[in-house]
Amino acid sequence: MIEVEAEGYRLASDNLGLGRSVVADSSGSMTPTWREVQDREFADWTAERVVVDTAGRRVLDSERELLLRLDELRSSPAG
Repeated sequence: MIEVEAEGYRLASDNLGLGRSVVADSSGSMTPTWREVQDREFADWTAERVVVDTAGRRVLDSERELLLRLDELRSSPAG
């Protein structure tokens, strides 16, 4: 199973699909202080992840790579 951990991005995408303007901030309405970041409890990432380097690439090329990697992940024995 593939899980997306960013509900806010799904919501932003849904609104963009409806033609609405969206301002998204991954940290919520307030930017945390460095102390708040250091004091956060972090859990190790144990699931397989997909990373696509989009620097200097066309969106379509990055999208194709992402979809290919997701297909590979779904078809793997652990996927």
